[in-house]
Amino acid sequence: MNHTFTAIDFETAVGKRYSICQIGLVRVENGNIVDEIDMLIQPPFNEYFPMNTSIHG
Repeated sequence: MNHTFTAIDFETAVGKRYSICQIGLVRVENGNIVDEIDMLIQPPFNEYFPMNTSIHG
């Protein structure tokens, strides 16, 4: 059986949905990572909470 999926992860700068600062995607086919991408995004007002950045950098 072919098991293929893409996992997505969002990180936020201030814990609000509108404050996305990073997106990660991983493509998995039959248990193997075949592609991945990581994108940094400047959140609105360029505001970051120290607690959030201590978790995801």
